[in-house]
Order: sequence, then C-alpha cells, then structure tokens
Amino acid sequence: MPFNLRKVEAEMSSLSNWDERLNKTAEM
Repeated sequence: MPFNLRKVEAEMSSLSNWDERLNKTAEM
C-alpha cells in the first residue's frame, strides 16, 4: 500500500488549524 502523502498533508493542515484556534482562545 503506497504512502498517501496528500492525506497526511490534509491531516497536518487540519491539526495546524486546530493549534491556531487553541492559541487564539488561550489569548482571550
């Protein structure tokens, strides 16, 4: 089974978005 790089990139981008949201809520 080949390594699905696009799936990993999508997961990483979603995780980075969550990190940004958490950082914004932490600043409030």
